Amino acid sequence: MEGSNIQMRQNNMRTILSAIKDKGPISKKELQEITKLSWGTVTNLVNALVQKDYVYICDRQGTGAGRKIELFDIDNKKLMVAVSIRNGSFSVILTDLKGRIKSSKTVPYTVMEKDHILSKMVAVIDSLIAAVNGKIEIISFATQGFVDKENGISRKINRIKNWENVNLKSLFEERYQVPVLVEHDINCTLKYETFINPAELADVQNALLISVEDFGIGMAMLVGGNIYNGAHGEAGEIGEILLDDQEQSTFAQLLYNKNEQDPINLEGILYVAKAGNETAKAYIEKIVSAYGRTLVNVTTVFDPEVVILHGRINEPGSLITEGLLREYKKYAFGQQAKVIFSKSDNSAAVNGAALIAGEILIDSSIL
Repeated sequence: MEGSNIQMRQNNMRTILSAIKDKGPISKKELQEITKLSWGTVTNLVNALVQKDYVYICDRQGTGAGRKIELFDIDNKKLMVAVSIRNGSFSVILTDLKGRIKSSKTVPYTVMEKDHILSKMVAVIDSLIAAVNGKIEIISFATQGFVDKENGISRKINRIKNWENVNLKSLFEERYQVPVLVEHDINCTLKYETFINPAELADVQNALLISVEDFGIGMAMLVGGNIYNGAHGEAGEIGEILLDDQEQSTFAQLLYNKNEQDPINLEGILYVAKAGNETAKAYIEKIVSAYGRTLVNVTTVFDPEVVILHGRINEPGSLITEGLLREYKKYAFGQQAKVIFSKSDNSAAVNGAALIAGEILIDSSIL
């Protein structure tokens, strides 16, 4: 019985904190109406959150001699750092638990080497922290390539020299003395996509997000309402699916030069294909065929409600997406998933990393 009471209190506190995060500034009476919890429960839990510095009294309203109504909001001094590591740059944002961005910076790589990039990253994080009034509670990374989420290791990013088995969790926990999360960037993108597009995704339990950029292809999966990582953190690497093609064995190889390091300029190829260049048009058709087969295969296996197309190459009306939708309608098995276009840009991964960190921080507040 005691265990169930503790669990109930934790669930109620999570409900209260989430409501303040989403609706604050908010009064206790409004919280009671939203959460359907008793007045005593709301009062006790709000007071506990104030004592833990997760929530503060931001205003008092009322006139006359009567007691003024207290309004509560998320304390803006508990801060999170989110970092996205891409092939050409890294981005850092400093945000509070409510998602209010205090500062941000994107740094293009001048030297494509691990130690150089990590030192630049530390310098940027230090400078952003020094400029604000608050305490860093958690750091969350969104990284490309293979990720060992459980151990906080970025296993490999192809174009960055010496970037193999980089233990971001260990390195940054030692320096900043806070918990560090390491997530696959495309999973963070899916997290952010569900956040900014509630009209189409609020009730969706099973979805695929497929991103195609100049540097490759990736997929994130929402299964039963949760992001699926796989047993080894390698779920969604659809670029590595073998295709029935004598010249190229995988879709990813179509997007890379022979050394598998430097991406082909797909945007440039699309431009000359639109102008009528036959060689470029033939190459785009080859990509469309491989992309279409890949999409049909993964939707047949996972049977999603929605497929979200993300990335510069997946823009509405492009030769690739028009061809992809044509191939999908032609070969899809059974009931077809609804295909929609992403509403996010290249900041989606870092914002998604912040959302994930915020959820972890909320959970930690109830313990």
